[in-house]
Amino acid sequence: MEKIAVIIPVFNQAFALSQTLFAFQRQHFHPHLFRIIIVDDGSTEPVRAVAEAHFDLLPLDYIRLTRSGRAVARNVGVEQAEEYGDVGLYLFCDADRMPRADFIQAHHEAHRRQRDAVVVGQIREMYVSHYESKSTIIRD
Repeated sequence: MEKIAVIIPVFNQAFALSQTLFAFQRQHFHPHLFRIIIVDDGSTEPVRAVAEAHFDLLPLDYIRLTRSGRAVARNVGVEQAEEYGDVGLYLFCDADRMPRADFIQAHHEAHRRQRDAVVVGQIREMYVSHYESKSTIIRD
C-alpha cells in the first residue's frame, strides 16, 4: 500500500503544534502507513523540542530551515517525503489545525475513490484560536 506523507510547515507555533501532534496520535489509520514531516521555518520558539517529545509516539521527521516562507517549507517537506519512496498521497496540515481522528483515513478514502482529485479542507480539521487558554478543552 502506498504511504501517506503529512507535511506540517511551522513558524513559531510550538504550543499549537504540540496540540496538533497530540491529535495525530488519535488517528484511526495505521501509523506504519503514514509519516509526519514537520518543517520548522526558522522558529525562535522550541518547535524542535515539541517534535522530539513526539518521536516515540508518532512516525515523525523534523527539518529546520532558515526563514524561507510557507511555500518553501511545504516543498522541502515534499522533497523529504519523496526520499521514502512509495508515497501515494501528500497531506498538508497547518501547525494550528487539529485533525479529527478520521482525518488521514478520510483523505485516503477520498483519494482512493478519485485518484486525480485534490481535496482542500473540510475533511474534518479544527482550528482553535488562543490554544494556551483552551488546552484542557482541546484534549477532551
